[in-house]
Amino acid sequence: MLSKQSQTIQPLTPELSATKFVNYCGLLVRNNVSISFQRWKGDYSNNQYVVPQAQKNMLWESLKSKFNFTSEHEAKLKDWALSRMALLFQSYKKKLYAAYIKEGKVPDFNKFPKYRGHWKTFLSYKQSAEGMSLAEKNRHNASKKEYHHNLGPGGYKKAQEKWDQMEAEFERRHYA
Repeated sequence: MLSKQSQTIQPLTPELSATKFVNYCGLLVRNNVSISFQRWKGDYSNNQYVVPQAQKNMLWESLKSKFNFTSEHEAKLKDWALSRMALLFQSYKKKLYAAYIKEGKVPDFNKFPKYRGHWKTFLSYKQSAEGMSLAEKNRHNASKKEYHHNLGPGGYKKAQEKWDQMEAEFERRHYA
């Protein structure tokens, strides 16, 4: 089953498959998109640091090879999956920044050999005026958030089930 949210399609059922779908999106991004890319969206022909459309198509084809879905929703599901991959790519690099650059560390390239050829580019961008300016802008925007949440891979739907159980338990204890 697919959900229509804001004219997008996202996988919901079966629940285990929907979670695996999103997790596999993250795996594809971490294993196949270089950390030297600075942007997910944009024109690759004008900027070598934008993920090329051919690579995004390869990610989608790999995702399609692992999951079955009806072809009537393929275009919308592709849009949703690629936008999810963009978010996962962003959070992946954010975690690398927090774990290494912010801490003044360098990854163990024997443990993470895929970073070896791209680490200097990643580091130089993060420490550049453009990278630092963008980070400051994002920090400023994040400080405006009134409601912070982290619902995990199941999102609101999964949390709602948990909240309903907690509410039922509370009512059972206090009103029974």
